[in-house]
Amino acid sequence: MNVDTTERMLDAGEYVLGTLAGAERAQFEKQLTADASARAEVRYWEKRLTPLGAAIKPVTPRAIVWTQIAFAAGLHRAGGATRSLRVWQVMTSLATAASLLLGLALWQKSTEPPQVLVQVQKEIVPQPAPATYVSVLQVPGSDARWLVSLTPERKALHCRALGEYQPQAGKYLHLWWLNPDGPKSLGEMPKSGAMDSGLPAGLDLEKGNGLAISLEDKSKVPTLAPFGPVLVAAPVMKAI
Repeated sequence: MNVDTTERMLDAGEYVLGTLAGAERAQFEKQLTADASARAEVRYWEKRLTPLGAAIKPVTPRAIVWTQIAFAAGLHRAGGATRSLRVWQVMTSLATAASLLLGLALWQKSTEPPQVLVQVQKEIVPQPAPATYVSVLQVPGSDARWLVSLTPERKALHCRALGEYQPQAGKYLHLWWLNPDGPKSLGEMPKSGAMDSGLPAGLDLEKGNGLAISLEDKSKVPTLAPFGPVLVAAPVMKAI
């Protein structure tokens, strides 16, 4: 799938969700008048996202979740905990159902493994695909997005960057899994293209709170918590 096709799919999904705004929305609406493929994508997302949105029930995080995130990211130091914690809450709230529904539908459409069929006593029995957790992360002020898929049964992590993010010289992007007992390092994020890697042993995705990206110094690799600033945090959804 080329970049233009992928971008059109994402724009159509965000257009249906109402998160495509400003100049991007105006440009996409202009494209709809002349591009039959774009109109077909909009119809596809309308059909897929409407029932998904209706099925999601809002859940209010426990107060301790914000406290744990603030402590893990070092936001409790230097007297900036209250303001920094509010930034985390706002960023996470913005990355709610819109990002999750878009990531889930796109991932199911483009990357879900084919169904395996096994013949038993002359009957074709479909084998369910392994449970996969998906999320979409976007650094505020950047056009780059990352589609992240975690499959614990295969101990596999797949990350695809749409667009390109250029950190400052000597810096890199680090991915974290947010656990109730503290963040877990998932390693370096790709600046562009795709990346496949393994998951750390004992990672329980049923108990996690989501994913986060921090900006780190290449000379100081974190293992237990971010050293640098947290750029974005987003929840994940279990694909069904």
